[in-house]
Amino acid sequence: MTAEPHAVTAAGAAEDDPHETSASIAAWQNETFGPATTTWERIDRSDGLMRGAMWLARCTAIYAPDVQRPNLSRAIRAAEELAELIQTLVADDNDPAACVEVADIEIVLAGILARHGKERAELVRAKMAKNRARRWHVTGDGHGQHIGDEERSDG
Repeated sequence: MTAEPHAVTAAGAAEDDPHETSASIAAWQNETFGPATTTWERIDRSDGLMRGAMWLARCTAIYAPDVQRPNLSRAIRAAEELAELIQTLVADDNDPAACVEVADIEIVLAGILARHGKERAELVRAKMAKNRARRWHVTGDGHGQHIGDEERSDG
């Protein structure tokens, strides 16, 4: 059963260490949201969001087939890699091959960052600084949504 949602403020990282690692981010996630669990609600919500996004991509391809969208193409390819990651984790939540699938996703998405002249590490550092300062609506399944009226484009 999912716990009642509540608001929390995430603890900050060490002020003198500007680097984020997989371990520092995972520790923040666990501290802020609690342990991640797989719930039917989470699966259903993610499925709906992905189907909606793919519907928009289909419409784009149908109504503007001659417009080149290399970043959209990369995002769709990353979704395919994400599907492979999910399949791997369904079979075994601790399969080390999952790390390779994560790398595949990052490699595909790197093309989007390059097109914008951005680097992953700096974007993650800046985003985590923002996330650590936010207040969060915690859903009880190890996830949450930030509270406030930040614009959607900054996520």
